[in-house]
Parts: sequence; structure tokens; C-alpha cells
Amino acid sequence: MQERACPFCGKKIGATADRCPYCREATPRVVASSSSLSRSMEGRAYVRRGLLWALLGGVIYYFAGGHGPLTIPFEVPSFVTQYFVPLLFLAGLAMALYGGYLRLRS
Repeated sequence: MQERACPFCGKKIGATADRCPYCREATPRVVASSSSLSRSMEGRAYVRRGLLWALLGGVIYYFAGGHGPLTIPFEVPSFVTQYFVPLLFLAGLAMALYGGYLRLRS
């Protein structure tokens, strides 16, 4: 049986014990983090962030390009809607694909 030291009294207790039998304090659970789990969580964050960037690019293109029923009270330069917004959209898709790759790899 594996043992560990109680963080409160220092005596040896079982590795799966919820409470120390000597001092009766609740011992916190120690969970070993695996690298594949962290990569999976990191991949999930990349997918979510990438999809939000792509959505942001689509919304900006829709309203700044004059396609929507609402008008913006200032004029957006044409190079923003021609170059920067599609770049934001493609960067978001690329980040989402990279996150999917990280999730599949883990």
C-alpha cells in the first residue's frame, strides 16, 4: 500500500485516505497531471478561441462592409474590409484547425 505524509500532522497515512486517522483533518486530493490531458485542454482552448476570431471576422465584415441593416456612424477604410477582416477570419480558422490537431494528437 502506498503512503504519504499528512500535510497537517506529518504522520504517514494511506495514499487514498480522505481524512487523517490521527489528527482527523481532511486531506486534499493530489491529482497528477498528464501531459496528454493538458494538451487536450490546450487544444480545446485553441479551437474555442479560433472559432471566436472567425466569428468576429464575419461580424465585422458584415457590418463594416455595409451588408447589414444597421449603419456604422463612421466610415471604415476599404483596406480593412478587403485585407484585415479576411485575414482575421482565416487566422481564426487556422487556430481552430491547430486546436483540433492538438486534440487529435493527445
